[in-house]
Amino acid sequence: MNHHQLTEFITAFLTDRLVGASHFLVGVKVTADLRRVTVLLDGDAGVDVDFCAKISREIGEQLELMEEVPAYVLEVSSAGADAPMKIMRQFPKHIGRHLHVRFKSGLEDVKGELLSVQEDELTLRAITAGAKKNKTKAPEGEPSITISFNEIEYARVIIQM
Repeated sequence: MNHHQLTEFITAFLTDRLVGASHFLVGVKVTADLRRVTVLLDGDAGVDVDFCAKISREIGEQLELMEEVPAYVLEVSSAGADAPMKIMRQFPKHIGRHLHVRFKSGLEDVKGELLSVQEDELTLRAITAGAKKNKTKAPEGEPSITISFNEIEYARVIIQM
């Protein structure tokens, strides 16, 4: 078994396990030597430590049954507030927060307040270059823009202090 096959196995296992749940899989990363497995989860209302521990036990039980997998380190955690969002389901809980959006095409990045999330697109109120960094809301007069989800490489929540 190689790392691609193990990644696919864990992804399929968790996809089946989380169907209809309020939690979902963000990503799985397995090192080439199969010795480190990292699983990132998210949830419609966040992810707590108890849920991560439960999923870790379930994955561990599956991996222990696989003779091809050597001794390993398994890390299961939430994606984190500052982690890039790559799955549409991650966006709704961030409505009202500022995002930094990077495009797949290389267009200039956009920063703005997330106004709404539709089936396959986001609407942001753009923040102009002159807007103060510590504002909690994008200026009301700024234009809103709609971005198709498939144009987004990733988006990050801008943590404001």
